[in-house]
Amino acid sequence: MSNPPKRTAETKRPVYRRRRSVTVYIHLDDGDGGDPAAAASVRKILDAACRLFDATLKEVGDAGRLPPDAEISLSLLTPDEMEEENEKYRGIAAPTDVLSFPLWEEDGRFVVASPLPVLPLGDILLCPAYIRQNVQDPTDEGMARELVLMVVHGFLHLIGWDHCTDEETARMASEQTRLLDALLESTSRTTGERPAGEARS
Repeated sequence: MSNPPKRTAETKRPVYRRRRSVTVYIHLDDGDGGDPAAAASVRKILDAACRLFDATLKEVGDAGRLPPDAEISLSLLTPDEMEEENEKYRGIAAPTDVLSFPLWEEDGRFVVASPLPVLPLGDILLCPAYIRQNVQDPTDEGMARELVLMVVHGFLHLIGWDHCTDEETARMASEQTRLLDALLESTSRTTGERPAGEARS
């Protein structure tokens, strides 16, 4: 997992949806990153992730400046595609597990510059093949858990979390574990399944 590169708001293609309260909407691109099973695992947790991220966003954002809706773009890439993005934005010619492109991070804080009808939080890119190659638990359950972890990790970067120092790393790992456990618990209640294994920070 790497520190997030930067993009500008102009690169986003917002998906608009109206709600009375702050609602996070995750838009999953059509591509499966060459791993249909991984794409299916990600789709299964999207609704629960949106609900969990709603509450988390309210905790870190100024409620008076948050719009009714917030949007995240989530994409699954092949290793070649991820390597291209990693080299373009970080100068590293190799694939990685997750890249995040936060739009409102300022000196480690989540700062919304101006009120918008829909708040684009940024982009999360996952590389299922790279994640599968490096996952500690190679079972389907272990892979599903790792994908959830990567989504959570990417989301935290979008709202200002980082791991540049030991203190930041410890704080982010703790919050990451909290959200991961909550999301897995919510998903297990919905599907009747409980992914096994421990969280990796």
